[in-house]
Amino acid sequence: MSDTETTMHESAPKNTIGTNYSILGVLLLLVGGGLFAATGMGAGMENMLRSYLYGYMFWSGMTIGCFGLMLLHHTIRARWSRPVLRIWESACSPLMLVIQAVAFLPIAMNLKLIYKWMKPEVVAVDKILQNKAFYLNPTVFYITTFGFFAFMIFWSYQLQALQRKEDATGDKSYADKRAVWAPPGLLFFVLLLNFFYTSVLMSLDAHWFSTIYGVWLMVGFALAGLAFTGMTVGTQHKRAPFVGIINEKFTYDIGVLTLAFTLLWAYFTFSQFLITWSGNLPEFTVWFVDRSVQPYSTLAGMGMFAQFLIPFIVLLQPASRRNPAVFAALGGWVFSVRMFDFYYVVVPSLHLTSPNALTLIGGLFAMGGLWLLVFALQYKSRPELVNGSDYQLAANHG
Repeated sequence: MSDTETTMHESAPKNTIGTNYSILGVLLLLVGGGLFAATGMGAGMENMLRSYLYGYMFWSGMTIGCFGLMLLHHTIRARWSRPVLRIWESACSPLMLVIQAVAFLPIAMNLKLIYKWMKPEVVAVDKILQNKAFYLNPTVFYITTFGFFAFMIFWSYQLQALQRKEDATGDKSYADKRAVWAPPGLLFFVLLLNFFYTSVLMSLDAHWFSTIYGVWLMVGFALAGLAFTGMTVGTQHKRAPFVGIINEKFTYDIGVLTLAFTLLWAYFTFSQFLITWSGNLPEFTVWFVDRSVQPYSTLAGMGMFAQFLIPFIVLLQPASRRNPAVFAALGGWVFSVRMFDFYYVVVPSLHLTSPNALTLIGGLFAMGGLWLLVFALQYKSRPELVNGSDYQLAANHG
């Protein structure tokens, strides 16, 4: 780093990421928790739990998306993503994952109130559910969900422990060790994630199934993780320690990756619809039939426009990808749209008997507040940049 850049870095005000997300987390937790309790009590425990599931799965998806990005970073030993690695680590820290596993207990302990395949009287008259009973049962549910949490906690701990050792000693051999752990971790991650989403979300519509459902959601949350990253550092690029590091070349690289995930999400979304439409089989079309009514049909159209077309046009412009401020705004846009898209994916499958938008919003905000608080706590607990003196080299590698 040049003397001018060093002086600029030292004179720049400190970033406010930890403080901002701590304050926002407290507000969301209080407002969301109060709203969820006030509006959910009258709707009954069944509707309350299903609304909780929506908020919980969105924010656990954020952790899953950032966990995948962290694995990808260590697998390919990326340089450009080193300045934001701490963001991904904070989002999928062992503490975050343990808290999310605990927060999953209300769902795991009340399966009969959420899933119809847990009701003997329903299964007794449903041949399809009887044929799927080898998978749709509590034992498999607990293995595929808590097994996934155990895997992520263990792998996250191993990778972040090795990163902490490198931060403390400067020994680059720890990077080689992370590169050994990451590729098999990425393989297990994709495999176990499919079982996790099949058990928790796809089984809400137990007659319907899709072979790309888990990967489709994974791509969507990786996109949300990139949007959160861009939104976070893009608004802080003139503050220490990011000044001179989060520059136009960094945003160009993360913009290209975001464009790739945007295209991949659109491909999976359209492919799933096209295959279902061409087959026209009742057990497949029911998922789309449930979403052909308002407000879901409007959200479907808005999703392709807001989550694909607008980001695609913006990211296609090299000038936009090189502008941290533009990327921060786009990150905020994509992150917000992801909430609506996940609403479209999950809420029709919840089959709420007494739907209340405020209960859904309350659950989403409350879980978001908890997530942001834990994120801020983890982010502030360690140096904001991983060890190394070659950030300027990494930021300007082209």
